[in-house]
Amino acid sequence: MATENGQHGIGVDMLANDSREFRDGVVEMVSQIQTYGADIVGIACNTAHIYIDDIKLQPNTQFINLIQEVADKTKKYGAVKFGVLSSSGTRKQKLYHKYLDLAAADYQEASSAQQKLLDQTIDLVMAHKEIQAAEPLNQVMRQMFESGISHFILGCTELPIAYSAIDSYARTEYNVIDANWILAKSLVDKYYQKQI
Repeated sequence: MATENGQHGIGVDMLANDSREFRDGVVEMVSQIQTYGADIVGIACNTAHIYIDDIKLQPNTQFINLIQEVADKTKKYGAVKFGVLSSSGTRKQKLYHKYLDLAAADYQEASSAQQKLLDQTIDLVMAHKEIQAAEPLNQVMRQMFESGISHFILGCTELPIAYSAIDSYARTEYNVIDANWILAKSLVDKYYQKQI
Protein backbone atom coordinates (compact mmCIF):
# COMPACT_ATOMS: atom_id res chain seq x y z
CA MET A 1 0.00 0.00 0.00
CA ALA A 2 1.02 3.61 -0.35
CA THR A 3 2.67 5.02 2.73
CA GLU A 4 2.23 8.56 4.06
CA ASN A 5 5.29 9.80 2.17
CA GLY A 6 4.02 8.32 -1.09
CA GLN A 7 6.45 5.40 -1.20
CA HIS A 8 5.11 2.16 -2.64
CA GLY A 9 4.57 -0.20 0.29
CA ILE A 10 3.81 -3.89 0.62
CA GLY A 11 0.73 -4.69 -1.43
CA VAL A 12 -0.80 -7.84 -2.85
CA ASP A 13 1.78 -7.99 -5.65
CA MET A 14 4.69 -8.06 -3.20
CA LEU A 15 3.02 -10.83 -1.21
CA ALA A 16 2.02 -12.81 -4.28
CA ASN A 17 5.45 -12.76 -5.83
CA ASP A 18 7.65 -13.00 -2.76
CA SER A 19 5.74 -14.89 -0.10
CA ARG A 20 4.90 -18.55 0.25
CA GLU A 21 2.45 -17.42 2.94
CA PHE A 22 0.27 -15.72 0.31
CA ARG A 23 0.17 -18.91 -1.78
CA ASP A 24 -0.58 -21.03 1.28
CA GLY A 25 -3.29 -18.57 2.33
CA VAL A 26 -5.05 -18.78 -1.03
CA VAL A 27 -4.87 -22.59 -1.07
CA GLU A 28 -6.06 -22.85 2.55
CA MET A 29 -8.96 -20.45 2.00
CA VAL A 30 -10.28 -22.49 -0.91
CA SER A 31 -9.87 -25.68 1.11
CA GLN A 32 -11.78 -24.19 4.07
CA ILE A 33 -14.74 -22.93 2.08
CA GLN A 34 -15.09 -26.36 0.47
CA THR A 35 -15.09 -27.87 3.97
CA TYR A 36 -17.97 -25.55 4.83
CA GLY A 37 -19.94 -26.81 1.85
CA ALA A 38 -19.08 -24.49 -1.05
CA ASP A 39 -19.20 -26.36 -4.35
CA ILE A 40 -18.67 -23.31 -6.59
CA VAL A 41 -15.46 -21.37 -5.95
CA GLY A 42 -14.10 -18.14 -7.40
CA ILE A 43 -11.21 -15.91 -6.37
CA ALA A 44 -11.76 -12.17 -6.74
CA CYS A 45 -8.05 -11.32 -6.72
CA ASN A 46 -6.61 -11.46 -10.25
CA THR A 47 -3.02 -11.73 -8.97
CA ALA A 48 -3.93 -14.72 -6.78
CA HIS A 49 -4.59 -16.66 -9.99
CA ILE A 50 -0.83 -17.22 -10.08
CA TYR A 51 -1.61 -20.11 -7.72
CA ILE A 52 -4.65 -21.75 -9.29
CA ASP A 53 -2.61 -24.83 -10.21
CA ASP A 54 -1.87 -25.31 -6.49
CA ILE A 55 -5.55 -25.34 -5.49
CA LYS A 56 -7.01 -28.73 -4.64
CA LEU A 57 -10.67 -29.10 -5.57
CA GLN A 58 -13.04 -31.72 -4.26
CA PRO A 59 -14.70 -33.85 -7.00
CA ASN A 60 -18.00 -31.96 -6.75
CA THR A 61 -16.45 -28.46 -6.69
CA GLN A 62 -16.49 -26.20 -9.71
CA PHE A 63 -13.80 -23.49 -9.96
CA ILE A 64 -14.65 -20.26 -11.77
CA ASN A 65 -11.44 -18.94 -13.32
CA LEU A 66 -11.92 -15.17 -13.23
CA ILE A 67 -9.34 -14.47 -15.93
CA GLN A 68 -10.76 -17.07 -18.31
CA GLU A 69 -14.27 -15.68 -17.78
CA VAL A 70 -13.06 -12.17 -18.64
CA ALA A 71 -11.23 -13.42 -21.73
CA ASP A 72 -14.35 -15.30 -22.86
CA LYS A 73 -16.35 -12.07 -22.51
CA THR A 74 -14.08 -10.35 -25.06
CA LYS A 75 -15.48 -12.61 -27.80
CA LYS A 76 -18.79 -10.74 -27.62
CA TYR A 77 -17.20 -7.45 -28.71
CA GLY A 78 -15.97 -8.44 -32.15
CA ALA A 79 -12.92 -6.87 -33.75
CA VAL A 80 -11.88 -4.30 -31.15
CA LYS A 81 -8.61 -3.74 -29.34
CA PHE A 82 -8.53 -4.11 -25.57
CA GLY A 83 -6.30 -2.28 -23.16
CA VAL A 84 -5.39 -4.69 -20.36
CA LEU A 85 -5.17 -2.76 -17.09
CA SER A 86 -3.92 -4.77 -14.13
CA SER A 87 -1.51 -4.82 -11.23
CA SER A 88 2.22 -5.16 -11.80
CA GLY A 89 2.12 -8.76 -10.56
CA THR A 90 -0.64 -9.78 -12.95
CA ARG A 91 1.21 -8.02 -15.78
CA LYS A 92 4.59 -9.54 -14.87
CA GLN A 93 3.13 -13.05 -14.70
CA LYS A 94 1.24 -12.48 -18.00
CA LEU A 95 -1.84 -14.00 -16.41
CA TYR A 96 -4.20 -12.66 -19.07
CA HIS A 97 -2.05 -13.50 -22.12
CA LYS A 98 -2.85 -17.20 -22.51
CA TYR A 99 -6.59 -16.73 -22.13
CA LEU A 100 -6.81 -13.66 -24.35
CA ASP A 101 -4.76 -15.46 -27.01
CA LEU A 102 -7.13 -18.44 -26.85
CA ALA A 103 -10.06 -16.03 -27.21
CA ALA A 104 -8.32 -14.49 -30.27
CA ALA A 105 -8.55 -11.07 -28.63
CA ASP A 106 -6.48 -8.14 -29.85
CA TYR A 107 -4.96 -6.51 -26.77
CA GLN A 108 -2.26 -4.23 -25.49
CA GLU A 109 -0.82 -3.86 -22.01
CA ALA A 110 -0.11 -0.56 -20.33
CA SER A 111 3.38 0.88 -20.86
CA SER A 112 5.86 0.85 -17.97
CA ALA A 113 5.06 4.49 -17.18
CA GLN A 114 1.33 3.77 -17.31
CA GLN A 115 1.82 0.72 -15.07
CA LYS A 116 3.25 3.00 -12.38
CA LEU A 117 0.06 5.04 -12.54
CA LEU A 118 -2.05 1.88 -12.31
CA ASP A 119 -0.09 0.72 -9.27
CA GLN A 120 -0.63 4.17 -7.74
CA THR A 121 -4.35 3.79 -8.43
CA ILE A 122 -4.42 0.39 -6.72
CA ASP A 123 -2.48 1.69 -3.70
CA LEU A 124 -4.88 4.63 -3.32
CA VAL A 125 -7.95 2.37 -3.43
CA MET A 126 -6.36 0.07 -0.85
CA ALA A 127 -5.84 3.18 1.30
CA HIS A 128 -9.58 4.00 0.85
CA LYS A 129 -8.84 7.07 -1.29
CA GLU A 130 -11.12 6.25 -4.20
CA ILE A 131 -11.58 9.85 -5.40
CA GLN A 132 -7.81 10.39 -5.65
CA ALA A 133 -7.43 6.97 -7.29
CA ALA A 134 -9.65 8.00 -10.19
CA GLU A 135 -7.16 10.56 -11.53
CA PRO A 136 -4.18 8.30 -12.38
CA LEU A 137 -6.52 5.62 -13.76
CA ASN A 138 -8.29 8.14 -15.97
CA GLN A 139 -4.90 9.42 -17.14
CA VAL A 140 -3.91 5.93 -18.30
CA MET A 141 -7.26 5.28 -19.96
CA ARG A 142 -7.20 8.67 -21.70
CA GLN A 143 -3.70 8.04 -23.09
CA MET A 144 -4.62 4.59 -24.36
CA PHE A 145 -7.96 5.80 -25.74
CA GLU A 146 -6.19 8.53 -27.71
CA SER A 147 -3.79 5.92 -29.11
CA GLY A 148 -6.68 3.87 -30.50
CA ILE A 149 -7.68 1.55 -27.65
CA SER A 150 -11.47 1.48 -27.58
CA HIS A 151 -12.14 -1.10 -24.85
CA PHE A 152 -10.54 -1.78 -21.48
CA ILE A 153 -10.23 -4.80 -19.21
CA LEU A 154 -10.19 -3.71 -15.58
CA GLY A 155 -8.16 -6.72 -14.47
CA CYS A 156 -7.57 -5.91 -10.81
CA THR A 157 -10.04 -5.87 -7.93
CA GLU A 158 -9.27 -2.23 -7.09
CA LEU A 159 -9.50 -0.78 -10.62
CA PRO A 160 -13.31 -0.96 -11.00
CA ILE A 161 -13.61 0.85 -7.66
CA ALA A 162 -11.39 3.69 -8.92
CA TYR A 163 -13.19 3.64 -12.27
CA SER A 164 -16.53 4.29 -10.60
CA ALA A 165 -15.06 7.53 -9.19
CA ILE A 166 -14.06 8.87 -12.64
CA ASP A 167 -16.25 11.72 -13.85
CA SER A 168 -19.36 10.27 -15.49
CA TYR A 169 -18.81 12.28 -18.69
CA ALA A 170 -15.33 10.77 -19.14
CA ARG A 171 -16.71 7.28 -18.44
CA THR A 172 -19.11 7.54 -21.37
CA GLU A 173 -16.13 7.45 -23.75
CA TYR A 174 -14.78 4.19 -22.39
CA ASN A 175 -16.06 0.64 -22.87
CA VAL A 176 -14.97 -1.55 -19.99
CA ILE A 177 -15.02 -5.16 -18.91
CA ASP A 178 -15.14 -5.12 -15.11
CA ALA A 179 -13.48 -8.30 -13.83
CA ASN A 180 -15.28 -7.98 -10.47
CA TRP A 181 -18.69 -7.88 -12.13
CA ILE A 182 -17.80 -10.75 -14.48
CA LEU A 183 -16.82 -12.98 -11.56
CA ALA A 184 -19.92 -12.10 -9.56
CA LYS A 185 -22.21 -12.80 -12.52
CA SER A 186 -20.41 -16.07 -13.32
CA LEU A 187 -20.76 -17.29 -9.73
CA VAL A 188 -24.46 -16.46 -9.64
CA ASP A 189 -25.06 -18.04 -13.06
CA LYS A 190 -23.29 -21.25 -12.02
CA TYR A 191 -25.26 -21.36 -8.78
CA TYR A 192 -28.59 -21.11 -10.57
CA GLN A 193 -27.52 -23.67 -13.18
CA LYS A 194 -26.93 -26.12 -10.33
CA GLN A 195 -30.44 -25.49 -9.02
CA ILE A 196 -32.11 -26.60 -12.25
